[in-house]
Amino acid sequence: MSSSDSALVGNNKPFTVSKDKIFYAAPDTLKDWSEDPFCQNREDCQKEIQRRLDRDREATETRAAALSARKVELEANPFDPRTEVSADAKRIVFHLYVIFLVIPVCAALAYYAITH
Repeated sequence: MSSSDSALVGNNKPFTVSKDKIFYAAPDTLKDWSEDPFCQNREDCQKEIQRRLDRDREATETRAAALSARKVELEANPFDPRTEVSADAKRIVFHLYVIFLVIPVCAALAYYAITH
């Protein structure tokens, strides 16, 4: 809460808050204004709090529906080529690792052991 906002709350004098301040206010500030009996815009603050709660609830429901749809889709088709690596690709990478790293290192160690 900024210093000008905190000066409004609790000074026992009626005060009004502009619509812009209500729209951009932090949730704690809105709660303070909606509970202050001297705020002449208490109803507007309460409406804004309710609007934000409804917006958050809708966003949560939308995300939940999207996750549910994704779950159903993955149950129907468990392999997603965009996010998963196939077993064949893992096997190919493993063999390339063995061919280009393990075998040359072992060969170099064997050569070193034989020559020294």
